[in-house]
Amino acid sequence: MILIVAAATGTAAAAPCGGLHGDAALVSAVGDLLVQRNVSCGDLRGEIRHDGASIVVTREDAVPVERRVADIATAATVIESWSDPNVTDPLLVAHPIPMIAVAEAPVEPAPRVVIVERQLPPSTFHGSQLFAAAETSVADDRTTWAGAQIGACVVIGPICAEASARFANVVDGPAFWSGLDRRSIEVLIGGDVPINVGDGLLLLGFGGGTGQIHTRVDSRDDHRMASETGGLRAEVHAAYAYPITRAIAVDVTLSLDLTQATRSEKTTDMPLPDEPTFVGRFGVGLRWGHLQ
Repeated sequence: MILIVAAATGTAAAAPCGGLHGDAALVSAVGDLLVQRNVSCGDLRGEIRHDGASIVVTREDAVPVERRVADIATAATVIESWSDPNVTDPLLVAHPIPMIAVAEAPVEPAPRVVIVERQLPPSTFHGSQLFAAAETSVADDRTTWAGAQIGACVVIGPICAEASARFANVVDGPAFWSGLDRRSIEVLIGGDVPINVGDGLLLLGFGGGTGQIHTRVDSRDDHRMASETGGLRAEVHAAYAYPITRAIAVDVTLSLDLTQATRSEKTTDMPLPDEPTFVGRFGVGLRWGHLQ
């Protein structure tokens, strides 16, 4: 009886970690080492047993952990590591993995392919221009005229101040015109108001000035059979200038002229046709200058 009590007392002293069980000799030897190291196992539960030449130490938790060591000292070290929360927590407790924000390199947008149709910019007047046009005209005396006009234009604010000269002669008329030759010359001053329309310019303008009409009778007997009249002239016109280059445009013009005969010089008593009062003209020509 005394031996049994002594043995029980020695086992309890040799086993400071009450949660350890297994081979009694191993538990006692490991317990002695833990006492020497002042280790407190707390609630630690585990098993120590022989497995051939190795010692197996098992921690009995929700997820069992088993270690295989070669000697008692190493087995005590394993249990000591399990009893220290500073050692076990970082190994056994799950920790969230911090998200590392990685800056993505900016993605270059795909290059845009822009198809540009070649076209001349809308014409706008500035500076000065020169113009010339071939014209055909119809008068209220049933005559048809052919001629030309030349001129210049200088931009002053929103208006292009214009000066021009026109030359024309009768090319067809009633039967009695077969023996007559009539020519005219006019000098006009006016202005145009340019308006952008499409790719070109619409020019609405007016003019006023003076002119002369020379009428001659074709006669072999008297070459002095002629008359000359002169007077004031007034005109309204509309033109469209379409640029074909930066400095050249095609002009198409419609105009209506009002004539007035204020004086007459005659070298014959033969009656001659009166000067027409209204003349409608159509012209096509070119304009040079600062069109852009």
